[in-house]
Amino acid sequence: MAGTADREKKAQAFFTWIGKNFRTATISLFRPYDSGQITLNEYLDQTLFYRPRSFTREEFTAFMFAQSEEYPETRAILDKVSSSGKYFVGAINNEPLELNQYRIEAFDLRRNFLVFFSSCYVRSRKPEEMIFRVALEVTQRPPEQWSFH
Repeated sequence: MAGTADREKKAQAFFTWIGKNFRTATISLFRPYDSGQITLNEYLDQTLFYRPRSFTREEFTAFMFAQSEEYPETRAILDKVSSSGKYFVGAINNEPLELNQYRIEAFDLRRNFLVFFSSCYVRSRKPEEMIFRVALEVTQRPPEQWSFH
């Protein structure tokens, strides 16, 4: 537990600093970043590394990715549901490309999810209708066969 508390403390301090130092461009650029219209590097160039910093881009992204963690209780449920073979399990989420790909790999999410309708892939975000419409059309399943959580 100390590791989690330490990580949370570091993250809080870091993101407090970020909150004070990120440009206001962050707000206007997050949507294009989250929906795959610009890369992480383009986003960081305009929001954080528009001037020299005491840390590198690599250190920042490593820290950002390190904040991802798997929740064992949730994973156990997901493993049970997906291994039953009774359900078509897909993901609909809002997430930037680099972070999405990192988490899919790091947590071996392909073992549970048959498809990923991530905002970075479909260029639409929840709760917009389009991301759900794309999921329905691609899977060729009627709405009554879906359960969005």
